[in-house]
Amino acid sequence: MLSLKFLKLLKALLISCRYFKNCIIANMKYFLHKKLFKAYTIDLICKDNIRLTLLPKLYGLLIKGFLDELFNDLNCREGIVIVKNFAISFRELLISEVILDSLRFGCRYNISHSYWFRNNLKFRHMRNYILEVFDYKEYDHLNVENRHVVDIGAGYGETAIYFILRRAEHVVAIEPCS
Repeated sequence: MLSLKFLKLLKALLISCRYFKNCIIANMKYFLHKKLFKAYTIDLICKDNIRLTLLPKLYGLLIKGFLDELFNDLNCREGIVIVKNFAISFRELLISEVILDSLRFGCRYNISHSYWFRNNLKFRHMRNYILEVFDYKEYDHLNVENRHVVDIGAGYGETAIYFILRRAEHVVAIEPCS
């Protein structure tokens, strides 16, 4: 009987072949990169004959996004992946490790102005600490309503914004490392 892992690999190969003419070679190089040696790039030939050279990380992210049905299409000429009714540039996909999770939580990307958004919040790039604060609920146990909050190690201000949204009376954000 075929294992679940083998079926997932087969599905990944079939998805890859939907977008890339040299999908078998690309998948072999990606698999070997993960198991045996570090490949610096994976050369791809898109269905529209556009040639791409991607980092293995980006190739894996693209295939995983299609496997998880988060990505709908790929435009090699523009260097973008289509997600429902918006697009994300390949460059933006490389910036963060949490792109797929952020899409699952309903974040969207505005490619023309280069920012992520959900509800009334906008972020330049999606980072894991944004998901930790707003989606993984790392600070939900704190009651900050009508309180003064000092946020030491405020990073980019995501926790300060969160505390304000949770009705803190006053927030002081201090980041010594910026």
